[in-house]
Amino acid sequence: MAPKKRTPTLGPEKLPKPEQKDEDPINSILFTLCRQDEFKKAEDKLRSFPVPEGVNAREPTFGWTLMHYAAHSGMPAFVNTVLEKNGRIDVVCEQGNNMVSIAARGGHAEAIELLISRKAEIDCRNKEHGFTPLIWAGSYGHVKATESLLEASADFHAVDYQGRSAVMWAARHGHLDMVNFFLRRYPDLSQRDHEGLTALDHAREHLELRAAMVMAEELKRRMLDASQRDDYDEVSLALENSCHPDVKDEFGWTPLCWAAMNDSVELARLLVRHGASPELLGENSELGRQLAAKHRSVGNVLWAQRRWSRQLVNSAAYEGTEGAEAIMIGTHVDRVLQHACACVVSYPIFAEV
Repeated sequence: MAPKKRTPTLGPEKLPKPEQKDEDPINSILFTLCRQDEFKKAEDKLRSFPVPEGVNAREPTFGWTLMHYAAHSGMPAFVNTVLEKNGRIDVVCEQGNNMVSIAARGGHAEAIELLISRKAEIDCRNKEHGFTPLIWAGSYGHVKATESLLEASADFHAVDYQGRSAVMWAARHGHLDMVNFFLRRYPDLSQRDHEGLTALDHAREHLELRAAMVMAEELKRRMLDASQRDDYDEVSLALENSCHPDVKDEFGWTPLCWAAMNDSVELARLLVRHGASPELLGENSELGRQLAAKHRSVGNVLWAQRRWSRQLVNSAAYEGTEGAEAIMIGTHVDRVLQHACACVVSYPIFAEV
């Protein structure tokens, strides 16, 4: 029997090469660079690619896309590059955070403003805690990011699944500058979470912060009492100490309401000059509703008489610059104060009512 011929073994150089699969540049290169915080290199690498099909691919851990990493980097140039490559701005990660939430958590105000300008959702809640971008920024104490969100009309009163707002989380973590920022704009600390706790309660472990909040509450009470008594000097002192001019008492009345009730032109002018909102005196205000219940009118019964309106506007005109412009003023005090507020920063008014 003839022996079988042995097939010679092919050397490594003669073996057929396996089929090479195209490497996904998004998953293998860009995500790796982003995980290493090499965002500038990732941006440069992304620019060198044509429009990649996988620009909206997700990494496996948290479900982040390149846009999430761009928001996390806080680099507007990186965000713009991803957008130019058709990156989606409406994608949320596995935890339910969108791009604005990621940027807010990192305190990246410029990235927040850019994302919002591209119509990113500003009050998106995540799945686990119900945090909005504002709550993220407040809980980490990012004042600039918080300011950017509020200027874009983020919901200050939004709460998470425990009923806690941004100011509550800022107080809970002891962010003094953050809480002071909130107090200058939204001085009402009476809101309670699902456990019945206020922001002051959440600050119990931070003595300096708690003292500042107690002082703010005391300043608010003193200004409201002084407004009710028509005490110009006391109100002026409270305003100089950064008390908000639109603080409200338990009935929803502001110092400007009391100035109108007391027919106090000087006090009204002081409050308007410090930013008090004339809209709080309108027919739909709390004051207007209470007066309506007593069959009284905001416009022409209680304190919007022709004499008072003329006196208020003429008094406010002293704050104007040179030049004159005639404006017809109606009898409603809210309209009078709107024009008075405008004249403080723009021009004198000669009113005819």
